[in-house]
Amino acid sequence: MRLLMTGLLLAPLAQASTDDLMSIYQDALKTNPQIQAAQAAVRSAEFDRAAAEAGLEPSVSATGDLSAGETLNSSSPARPEGGSASTSGTLTARLAIWGPAETAGIEAAKAGTQLAQVSAQSTLDTVELDIAQAYLDLLSAQAALDAAQAQEQAVARQLERAEKRLEVGLGTRVEVDQTQAAYDNVVVALIRAQDTVSDAQDSLSTLAQRDIHDIAFLSPSYSASIPSESLESVIQTATQNSLQVRLASEQADLARAQLKLAQAGNEPRLDASASYSTDKNLKGGSWGSGYSGRLTLTLPLHTGGKVEAEIASAMASLDEAEANLENALRGVRSQARSLYRALVTQAKTVRAQAQSIKSAETAVEATQAAFDVGSGDIIDVLNAQSDLNNAQSNYAQSRHQHAALVLQLEQLKGELDEADLSALNDQLTR
Repeated sequence: MRLLMTGLLLAPLAQASTDDLMSIYQDALKTNPQIQAAQAAVRSAEFDRAAAEAGLEPSVSATGDLSAGETLNSSSPARPEGGSASTSGTLTARLAIWGPAETAGIEAAKAGTQLAQVSAQSTLDTVELDIAQAYLDLLSAQAALDAAQAQEQAVARQLERAEKRLEVGLGTRVEVDQTQAAYDNVVVALIRAQDTVSDAQDSLSTLAQRDIHDIAFLSPSYSASIPSESLESVIQTATQNSLQVRLASEQADLARAQLKLAQAGNEPRLDASASYSTDKNLKGGSWGSGYSGRLTLTLPLHTGGKVEAEIASAMASLDEAEANLENALRGVRSQARSLYRALVTQAKTVRAQAQSIKSAETAVEATQAAFDVGSGDIIDVLNAQSDLNNAQSNYAQSRHQHAALVLQLEQLKGELDEADLSALNDQLTR
């Protein structure tokens, strides 16, 4: 009956197919709104750049005019009474020969495009890491559920043995009550573990936009190794390539370009234009036409302080961007040290926890043997079994944490890509 209860608790996990990391990753990429938004931002920035570059290209415009009028009760011979009608048209071509604002605007648009592209790459990296982390979180939740299930089965067997010992006069009611209490607590832990798995499945399903149940687990052959690079090398790579730093650097470049754009408001500009015009009196006569050319020099003399205020604002924005860049550099250095140490510690922890499983197995055998001959206590046996199940669960979860730290360090170094997820996927087994 107790084992049947376990089966009912685990029933929602049953299904036909097994997913792996890459299958979930590919599905998640197709519908992820963050990636779609980042891609749209890149397209928008590219169009902004094209629009800015058009400002230095020749432009052609055409205008047409049709007018009619009538003079009534005129007393002047020069304006006889009667109606008149005429039409005219003008074709004008313009070209900015010297346009500092347009030139600065193009540079600002280019900087904006670069920022959008780096931001899109950062978004992709974040989504990749989120998917891998959610996958590993589900594996850890399942490891905890496996431990809870094993503990429930072990305590159920101990409870049956305690009841039989009581029936034949070898045990006591206290042993049965203690084991029953332990069993009740284990069932509660099992229910909570199942709920944690469901939450982890929901998180992964949200990313993939489909139901996720059974997933491939981390192979026993997975090697939780320490980084092959030195800490100094990791810090150097991270400060040069980290997307956090690159984003801050691109934002500083954009701020510099926007400052030049604001400063261009005080600079003169030179425009050239040429036009052809024609007109005709609709009551008679032939078409008249003419050509004209013009060079226009515009020199800003006073803008009421508008340009000066825009320059001051742009300078403050540049100061902010440069301060943010320095802050990003410091943060990346700190994160690199922290992640590197965490990865080294986690690798050592995995090896230590593997040894703790062996020790826990020995402890279970010893306490069980002592209890069987009457020199031990049932609580010691239950505690030893709990320690073993916890050690196995902790070992599995520490391996998942190690894999997550590897990906986090790759992201910090600016080197995380699909190949890293594929490499982790190769370490999974069904």
